[in-house]
Amino acid sequence: MTTKTLKLAMDKAAELPRQAQEEIAREVLERVNTIEQTRAALSVGLAQLDAGLGEPVDTHELLRRTRRQHEAES
Repeated sequence: MTTKTLKLAMDKAAELPRQAQEEIAREVLERVNTIEQTRAALSVGLAQLDAGLGEPVDTHELLRRTRRQHEAES
């Protein structure tokens, strides 16, 4: 099932030059692949939690590490 918005975007993209269509298609596929990978990782994580394999998380330490990593990448 395609949403109205996705159909509109595909119709508009179909009017663009072939090269632009290819670029858009690659970007959409990359995004879809990222979403699929994220969903698969979440599914694995949820199954592990359901099996009792989770561990407590120090959210303050997690945020500190994440911020340091983000600052290093900037």
